[in-house]
Amino acid sequence: MSWWNQFDMVGKIENILSSCRNEHTDHHLGRPFMTGYQIAIAFAREHPAEFRAIDLKIGGRDLGERTSLSQQIARNLSMHIRESSPEVCRIEGGFLSGADIDPLSFRDGEIVSSVKEPAIFRYRG
Repeated sequence: MSWWNQFDMVGKIENILSSCRNEHTDHHLGRPFMTGYQIAIAFAREHPAEFRAIDLKIGGRDLGERTSLSQQIARNLSMHIRESSPEVCRIEGGFLSGADIDPLSFRDGEIVSSVKEPAIFRYRG
């Protein structure tokens, strides 16, 4: 069994996305989107034992490794959304345009995005 299924990643990600709020909780555009990096950071914070067991770093430009948790989260969610998998029917995805944007940084610059147009996801409930 893959760690994706073993740790019920879809369920945990749905919880992370559904608890994501901004100051305008009833905004006409709906819930905010999160990048794979933000989801991975929240997952590591909320599920430290599972994060250690998965044994992938969160990710970023200077990671020096080809696979990261943020990359795997974005890849798996994107794949399931593309296939219209009922497993992720409450999650919608997109991507942020890279036009006129510097690399995104997370955790006060500790993690810098390695992609110019990151995938973004939100809970649609």
